[in-house]
Amino acid sequence: MFFLGIAMVHFLTLPDGFHIEPYIGVSLIIALMMALFGAGALLVEDRDRVWWYALAEGLLNGFGYVLSRVQGLPLTSGQGVSGGWFRATGMALAFFGFLLAALAGWILISRRLRRRNRYFPITSAFQRRLAPPPRAKHPAE
Repeated sequence: MFFLGIAMVHFLTLPDGFHIEPYIGVSLIIALMMALFGAGALLVEDRDRVWWYALAEGLLNGFGYVLSRVQGLPLTSGQGVSGGWFRATGMALAFFGFLLAALAGWILISRRLRRRNRYFPITSAFQRRLAPPPRAKHPAE
C-alpha cells in the first residue's frame, strides 16, 4: 500500500516536474517505475531482499524530500523547488516513504530475532510451516 502511495505521489507531480526541468520529470518517471516494481515484488515474494528494497526505497524517498526542500535541486535556480515544506504531495511522499521504511525495518528486525532464537516457541501453523524440520537423531557408532 505504501509503495502504491509513493507511486501515486510521483504520478501527481509529473506535470510540475517536466515544467521545472525535463530531468526532474524523467527522474519522477524512474521513481514511479521503481515504486511499482517494489509493489509487484512484494506481491510475488516475501523474502528479505524485497524488504531491504522497501527499506531503501522508503528512506530514499523520505530523505530525498527533506534534502530537496533544504538545499533545492541542481540546475533549477530556485524555481519553486526549495522551501515549500507544506505542499500536500511532498508531505505525502515523506509520510509514505518513512512509514514504508519503518514497516520494512520492523519486519527485518523481527525476522532476524526469530532466526537468531531457534528455540522460540511455535504458536501458530504459519510459524510451524516456517520452522526448519527437526534434525534426525543418528545412533552413535
